[in-house]
Amino acid sequence: MPKFKTGTTRPTIWVVRFDGVAQKENLAYQDVQQVLPVSTRSLHQDQSQPSSSEALSVNQEMTSSQNPEVSDIQQSVVEAPQDVQQVLPVSTRSLHQDQSQPSSSEALSVNQEMTSSQNPEVSDIQQSVVEAPQDVQQVQPVSTRSLHQDQSQPSSSEALSVNQEMTSSQNPEVSDIQQSVVEAPQDVQQVQPVSTRSLHQDQSQPSSSEALSVNQEMSSSQNPEVSDIQQSVVEGLQQGPEDPSFTNPNYDDIGNWPKVITSNFRDYMTLRGTEKLQNVAETYPRDTFGERRSFNKSWYHQMKGGSKVQRTWLCYSPSQNKIHCFCCILFPVGKNNQFKNRDGFGTWDKLSARIKSHEDSNDHRESYRRWKQSQLALQGKGKRIDDELQKQYCALVEQSREILRRIVSAILFCAKQNLPLRGHDESRKADKNPGNFLAALEFLSDFDPLMKKRLQDAAGKKNVPSYLGHDVQNELIGIIASEIRKTILKKCKEAKFFGLILDTTTDMSRVCQLSEVLRYVVVEDGKVRVEEHFIDFIPMSSESAEALATTIMDKLEKDGIEIQDCRGQTYDNAATMSGTHSGVQKRILHINKKAKFIPCDNHSLNLVGRYAAERNHQGITFFDAIGALYNFFSPSSHRWAVLLEHTSAVKRHCDTRWSSKAEAVKAVQNGIDGIVAALEKLANSEAETAKTRVGAATNLKSIKSFEFLALLNLWAQILPHIERAQVALQSANIAIDKSTLLLENLCNILDKKRNSFCEQALGFATQKSHEWNINYSQKRIPRKPRYGGAKDAALNVKEETSRCMFEIIDEMKMQMGQRFEGIKYLKQTFSFLWKFRDLFLSEYSPTKEDVSDLGKKCIEFCAEYDDVTSSKDLCMDIVDALQLLKFEQQQRHENSRSGASGGDEFSPAGILAFLSSLGPDSYPSLCTALRIFLTIPSSVASAERSFSKLKLIKDFLRTTMGQQRLSDLAIISIEREIAVQINIDAIIDDFAQKKVRKI
Repeated sequence: MPKFKTGTTRPTIWVVRFDGVAQKENLAYQDVQQVLPVSTRSLHQDQSQPSSSEALSVNQEMTSSQNPEVSDIQQSVVEAPQDVQQVLPVSTRSLHQDQSQPSSSEALSVNQEMTSSQNPEVSDIQQSVVEAPQDVQQVQPVSTRSLHQDQSQPSSSEALSVNQEMTSSQNPEVSDIQQSVVEAPQDVQQVQPVSTRSLHQDQSQPSSSEALSVNQEMSSSQNPEVSDIQQSVVEGLQQGPEDPSFTNPNYDDIGNWPKVITSNFRDYMTLRGTEKLQNVAETYPRDTFGERRSFNKSWYHQMKGGSKVQRTWLCYSPSQNKIHCFCCILFPVGKNNQFKNRDGFGTWDKLSARIKSHEDSNDHRESYRRWKQSQLALQGKGKRIDDELQKQYCALVEQSREILRRIVSAILFCAKQNLPLRGHDESRKADKNPGNFLAALEFLSDFDPLMKKRLQDAAGKKNVPSYLGHDVQNELIGIIASEIRKTILKKCKEAKFFGLILDTTTDMSRVCQLSEVLRYVVVEDGKVRVEEHFIDFIPMSSESAEALATTIMDKLEKDGIEIQDCRGQTYDNAATMSGTHSGVQKRILHINKKAKFIPCDNHSLNLVGRYAAERNHQGITFFDAIGALYNFFSPSSHRWAVLLEHTSAVKRHCDTRWSSKAEAVKAVQNGIDGIVAALEKLANSEAETAKTRVGAATNLKSIKSFEFLALLNLWAQILPHIERAQVALQSANIAIDKSTLLLENLCNILDKKRNSFCEQALGFATQKSHEWNINYSQKRIPRKPRYGGAKDAALNVKEETSRCMFEIIDEMKMQMGQRFEGIKYLKQTFSFLWKFRDLFLSEYSPTKEDVSDLGKKCIEFCAEYDDVTSSKDLCMDIVDALQLLKFEQQQRHENSRSGASGGDEFSPAGILAFLSSLGPDSYPSLCTALRIFLTIPSSVASAERSFSKLKLIKDFLRTTMGQQRLSDLAIISIEREIAVQINIDAIIDDFAQKKVRKI
């Protein structure tokens, strides 16, 4: 590639976006620039030269008046596509002369002699030009005088020869194009530089588009053909970053079209047609002044030859309440009028005469002809000059898009699998680890030649965009995450009502992360889904209730979610979140009274077990002993091997997950004999260290006690019921009715089996005590009462253990009654839904008392939620829907011998699905009540699950990860079901529209 001298102007090049829009930038030569650099190097002008618009105006006026034939040649040349015109000026550099050089005829003679030795065909063309009439030869110097060159520049034949050799080595196709240009007639070559000189302007001069616009107005009145030439030049200059997205829905209104009509936009609209642009309607708005007339759709047709003919060129703008001429705006010819400009025509009382005169005008006929001619060419029925270059460009764009499809797929793979994308050294050397992202692409390149070539070009440091850097990674990750987030928020807005789920944790960088999760109901195709979706991780610098509430409100406003549509909020039981006076839930309730707060039932159930275990010292020491067993065996591989020789492994438990306590207790309960044998072996072996022997003896003493054995059996009976309830409560689509049913069932089990739990636990402890010779009948020494207190009963070990177990069970029942008041309150508010279901499942028809009671519940509901405006409508919806549901039950009973129906079919979600299948207008009050009920969350399990992903994404090796990248990777990983369905082409389109990119 040739180098430019110091101080010379950098060449103006065209960098092409992936969406098909060309943009002009002063950049270094790249892939696309290598196609057209030869055609642009010859256009660099000295700063002292006149502007292109002035030279063009003088040249066209003189040429047109002296020789019409030359003017016609200019017209045909300048109307050629702009990209081809940029290639042609290579052959015209020989015409640029300094003022001190000989006259145009002498220069032409010298040029002819020099060119004849290199190209005989060009010499013949020049000879024919010299032999042309004298008036034609006098025109030529005028069109070339504005292209003065410095004397130090080479002659035209040398420049042409060098330029052709260099271009041929870079791009054979461009060399062929130049060769065809050189073989064109010489008089055509002399005219072409005028149309291209406007691309190279000094910075102090006005832009080429502005200069040509003024020149166009001045020349239009003198010569219409010159105006057409200028119009085509302006069209070439108007390709740039201003080009809009052609798929903008606002472009169905011709009044919203961009002010600058580019060639790409013209081609798109020509193929699209005018069907949507006509905006045909039965009625149109009337004027607010005068006789208040309006447009009528009858103007879209006219009578010709006794038949009705449609005016396809006529378009109506709803935003302006005016009409426009489609073809005259895209292909303007002649003077301007109201049909052609952007103001439009709206004088309806004069429309009859004006539409006829415009339709019969020569300018409109010419614009209409150009419209149809362009339509034929774009549909493949005609041939365009730039077809070959357009094919090359499209192939290059498609190639870059294919590369990006693979890159986006690799990013999605790593993000969904929680894999780190970047490596320690991304130079892709053989002995280095480049990271999972580049490794995945290298693995793909073994089977993909296109990807392999791009990686080789990038490794060779060729001037080729690789899109493999971390900046592009972050940009693509952000676009993918934004697309997922938009999908979720769109569904949330369509559902209208939503529930808010928030929880906080600390990541590996000691940053407090607030997890935002939204819950809403989706009704599609007669099916109801309750969905909970992660939105973002929000860093918190302060954990006060005021700061948390302000952050939540700001985030909802940023997401475009109305807080007034919130119908439920669920947090953990921390005082900052759940405080009844100044907690986060209370601050949001001040803003929206319908955002009912429910403490997380999973956290509440954990606290129930925790406070029950801490009711007495026996319960506290029991779980300490369970944890001590795991802590003794797990650090040493030798001790662990001894344990496995006698029984299965013990498990660890934590205070915040009581399901883990169930697994730990179960492991000890099932392997208690083997654990005792392993501890005795380690405690009595002289080969073991003193630390091991002492630890084994201590643990052996703890578990070989009557209290430990009794509590072990007691918790082994209770914890499975708690575990089953917690697992069910962690479901994302569980509703309050099922949550309440699970908690009530657990409470009933504790109440009914209180005595049997204790008796069975005492029996197990007694049996093991006999086997291990444990004395449990000895009475405890009575304590002296202090300050006149009650006397100590001096119970024996068995009696004392029985009292402790009863205390634990009673404490659990009391804690459950206190901590689930929120759900009980909502159950009372929505009790008509349970009543409704019970009436539906019963064998008798509802009585007047039932309907009266139902009406009272509806009144209470409407007092809480004004979303249902009439309690009477709600009550009637329930009664009417009851008849339909009973009829549906009878039909199923007749069609099924068993007559049994699943419980899910009669749940609130099942009832809502049934009513939705009847139509969107069926029982709207009842459907709204059911949707509100299903929207209220009762657990923060979805936010807790996001913390698991947080630990996988931001581990101890990735603590420096940025917050935005962390949040984007988290939503891709958590919402992988949406990520799998994402449209990769839409991601690439968004990526291309962010800024101008090289391909």
